[in-house]
Amino acid sequence: MLTLVKPNIDDLWFREKLMADEDTMSYNAKWGGTIPFPKDEWEAWYDAWVKTADNRRYYRYLMNSDNEYVGEVAYHYDRQRDIYI
Repeated sequence: MLTLVKPNIDDLWFREKLMADEDTMSYNAKWGGTIPFPKDEWEAWYDAWVKTADNRRYYRYLMNSDNEYVGEVAYHYDRQRDIYI
């Protein structure tokens, strides 16, 4: 069973790990592949995506029954196209 979990800022190590994983980021190979997510960027990113996201952004981790993070779920509103991505 999977559960959606709102991460704490200290849990962003998992997002950093996902963004640095070549297999996970293979969809992004055309645009450079992995993406750095250093700790000094966590607070600003967390504020925008988790803490004060309003209805424009949504971000959660997927946690399995062993209480391990196994993925992420995210969407954001694209004003130019007037859609959620």
